[in-house]
This record gives sequence, C-alpha cells and structure tokens, in this order.
Amino acid sequence: MKNSNLKLIKGGLDRSAGREIKYISGYVTNTRLMGVVCMYTHWYEPYEDEDFHQFFYFDCEENGFEDYKSIRGNDAVGISIIEAKLAGGLGGENVDISRIEAESLLGEYVYFNRKRGIPLPGDVSEYEFMLREDVEISGEEKETLFAKLCGPVDNRYQAINYFLMKSFAHDYQAARYLCSARVNLHVFDEYKNVTFYKNTIDGTETPDVYMCESLIESRRRFYLVTSEISMNGNGIEGIRKCTSIKLSLPEVNMIMSKPEYITVYDIVTDCDMVDDLIKRNVIRASARSHDNGNCYIVYNKNNDHVSRRVFWLNEDVYGIYFVSVYNQLIACSYHEDYIDQMEIELAVSEIGSHIRIASRYEFKDPVLNDFMLSDFEDFEDFVEFMSGFEDK
Repeated sequence: MKNSNLKLIKGGLDRSAGREIKYISGYVTNTRLMGVVCMYTHWYEPYEDEDFHQFFYFDCEENGFEDYKSIRGNDAVGISIIEAKLAGGLGGENVDISRIEAESLLGEYVYFNRKRGIPLPGDVSEYEFMLREDVEISGEEKETLFAKLCGPVDNRYQAINYFLMKSFAHDYQAARYLCSARVNLHVFDEYKNVTFYKNTIDGTETPDVYMCESLIESRRRFYLVTSEISMNGNGIEGIRKCTSIKLSLPEVNMIMSKPEYITVYDIVTDCDMVDDLIKRNVIRASARSHDNGNCYIVYNKNNDHVSRRVFWLNEDVYGIYFVSVYNQLIACSYHEDYIDQMEIELAVSEIGSHIRIASRYEFKDPVLNDFMLSDFEDFEDFVEFMSGFEDK
C-alpha cells in the first residue's frame, strides 16, 4: 500500500518457499454509516495444508482497528461464535470483497491506528502478510469499495439521520458519501465527542426541505440542535444550522423517557447453567459483567431504526437478558411486542425448562440499568425499595 508509511515485516503466514497462501473468499458488513465494520477473510495455506479464517473489527471514527480474531481449520461452530461476537450485532448484510479490497481496507485502518498511536490488536504476525507495499487500488475501486461498506440508502429519513449522525461525528468521508459536493460538512464542528441520541424529522411547506431536531451530548453537556436540510432524491443538497439550546438533565430525561418492559424469571435449576445456555444460544449479543450478574444485550437483525422519522440511538437493541447471582433471569425490552416475543423464544428454547415466570413489570422510565449498577441482588427487592423511595 503506497504512501502509508507502513513497513512490511515478513512473518506469520508469509512463506518464502513458493507456496503462497491462497485467498478463498471474504466479506465486509455494509455498516460503515453506523460507524463500525467487520471484515472476514478465508485463506488456504498450502504450507500447513489448512484453512485459515480471520475476523477484523474496525471502529471507523475513534478506535480504528479495534479487534481481531482468527481460527485455523474449518470448525463451523467456532467460526460462527466469532462471527456472532464481532458482526452479529452490527445489523448489516455481508458483501463479498476481493483480496485487494481486503488488503486495502486493512492497510487503511492499520495506518489509522499507527498515525494515532493506537496499538494493533491480536497477533500482528497473522495478518501482516496482507500489508503488502505493492497493493494499488484506483480511485474508482476505492469508491466501489466504500459503496460496499455503506450499502444502499433507501429513503430520505435514512439519508437525513445518517448524514446528521456522520456530521456531528465529524466523519466527513461518510457524510460526503450522502451529499453533493457543494454541501458544507463543517456546520457542527463546534461540537466535540458527540453522542447522537435522538433525531426528529418534519416536513415543511417547501418541497424537499425538512426541519430536524437533534438531541446530542457533547463534552458532558446536552443540546437540542435544530437544522434545515434540503434534498434531491435521497441525496442531501444543503444544510443550515438554525438553533442550539443547552438542556438541563431533567429536560434530557423528559425527552429520553421511554417505557421499559420486564419479565422476571426464577431459575429453578442452576444459575451458571442458564448463563452458559444464553452464551451459547443467544446470537447477536454482547456480554457485560456486573457485581450482581451478567448482562447480554441482544441487537436487532438490521438497522431499520435509522429509516424512521424519529430516530433513537438505542432502538438497535432487541432486548436484554440479565442473569443475576440471586438465581433470577430478567428479560427486558423497550417494546411491548419485543418482550412478548422474548417470552415465547425463551419458552421454546432449551432455557425454558430451567426457568419459571415470577412477575411482569411495565415501567414508565428505565429501571434495569439502575438495578445492575446497584448493590441489590434480588430485582424484586430493588423494585420494592425504589417504589418506597418514590412514595416519600
């Protein structure tokens, strides 16, 4: 890869005996506009007479080349587990790529890390053979690859939400993909380290012009930013920042308030067994450990929430499972129909024979996260305590 200041050190899978590793296949998730991409490559190594599978996780905005996993041989279960961990929660589709596209993308994010002093993940010797200095990719090929990474833009709501998301993040490359060359990409440069929580889009009396109200957090301060966006088809033709209002925490909580639906199960057998079954059977999940149990956040199969008039950051979440040390399994969702589906899925799964429904709740504000961060082990004790606290 030219002009990347990378130095190739032969090793790992690079063999000098004339039996070059063979590229079998590869894909990328078309989730670049969400800010993260997973890349998979499958190789055959004649020197070892075995297949070799790699997974690369790229954070396109902050952390760069963030994670790397590999597996030798063709263990389908092992490959699926890695794939579910790194790509399962991204909500995208897998798009085939060539070897040169895979090497170009890897080189781009290795350069990203080294430029910012971010350590490369995993065993570098396993993928440094892909960092060839003679990798050349034309401007047209780069555009084709970037289009694969981004996927199609199907409607105006999706285009606007993605454009604002990328503009607030100062991800100018992705923002430019969504707009014409004349659009100013720097209207939100005053906001740093932004979290884009919510966006509401409304039409105006002028055709192809929309007003947007965006709730963001920047440097621990919250703002409600309004902007005017003009469209041509599904492309952004212009943007104008209108107002920016600083919000108090109570105001933010009022805007962000959403109901939370929870079903509590008693674990009638073994807590560790249920925890293990969830790890093995619940796909598209990311795990987090707490003092009072383990949390599994399950993501939706797609990113359709970006295509809605009202965008919420957390609507890519299908539901949450929490296995508490108090022998409770807690199922939670922000949608009533989702929690109903979660109950059905648990009942027909292998987990169903190990649990029994104890109670159901509907809270007007989120509760589960507060419980996970508390000193309580029993969720129902926590709810009773909080109810008594609110009554005073």
